[in-house]
Amino acid sequence: MLLKGVKNFKAIQPIISNPGRLINTFIVQSLLNFFYEADLYLKMNKDEGFWTYQLERTFLSMYLNGIIRNDRAKEVTVLQEYAVWTRKNFSKGRCDAFINYKKNAVMIEAKRDFDNIYIKDEHWNIDAWLEWDYVKIGKQLENYHEVQKIYIKKEDYDSLQLMTLVFNLVKINPAKHHEESKRHLESKINENFPRDWFYTFLYDKLIDKETGLNTGLEIYGTIKTVYE
Repeated sequence: MLLKGVKNFKAIQPIISNPGRLINTFIVQSLLNFFYEADLYLKMNKDEGFWTYQLERTFLSMYLNGIIRNDRAKEVTVLQEYAVWTRKNFSKGRCDAFINYKKNAVMIEAKRDFDNIYIKDEHWNIDAWLEWDYVKIGKQLENYHEVQKIYIKKEDYDSLQLMTLVFNLVKINPAKHHEESKRHLESKINENFPRDWFYTFLYDKLIDKETGLNTGLEIYGTIKTVYE
C-alpha cells in the first residue's frame, strides 16, 4: 500500500514481522516519520541528487530527526554516535544511536549498503538477508550491548531491543518491486526467525530514460529482544 502524505516521492507502508508488539509499533511509526522528514527536506531544498550521495549518517540523522520532530507528547529521548565504554574506561567504539521510547530502550547500528543497486535473484531470500545482517551489523551491536548492559538495566527500562537499520540504494520497477516484496515477505510474517525484521522502500517518481527504472531507497533491519 502506498503511503499518503508525501509529495516528492512515493513510499510503501512498512512490512514487519510480529506486528502486534509495542516495539514494532514504534519501528513502523519511526519509518513513517523518516518518510515525512525526507519529504520535507526535498520540498525545502529541491535536491535532485538526494538519492545518490547520502551516507549512512545522513540517513540516520534524518531518521532520528523524524522521530524527534513528531514526538509531541515528549515520550522519546535520543542519543547519536555515543561512545561505548567498559568499566575500565576503555572505548569499544561508538554506537550509532540509543533511543528511550516510553521506557523501552533501543540500541541501533545503521549501515549504508552499497552492494545491491540492481536487484539480484537472491534479493528476497530472507534467511540469507538475516544472516548477512547479523554478520555485518548484529555482532557489532551485540558487542556494544555486552559492554553497555551494566548501564541499561531492567529496573530502569521495560524492555531492551537491539535494532539494525540498513539503507540500500536501488534501481527498480516500483510496481514489480512492491509485488515481489509483498509476495516474499508478507508470507513470512509471524514465522519463527532468530530476530524480528522490518522492510520498506521509497522511490523517485521520475523514470530514468536509459534504464526505464526508478531510483529508490530500501530501508530494512532486524530487532533482537534482550528482555521485555
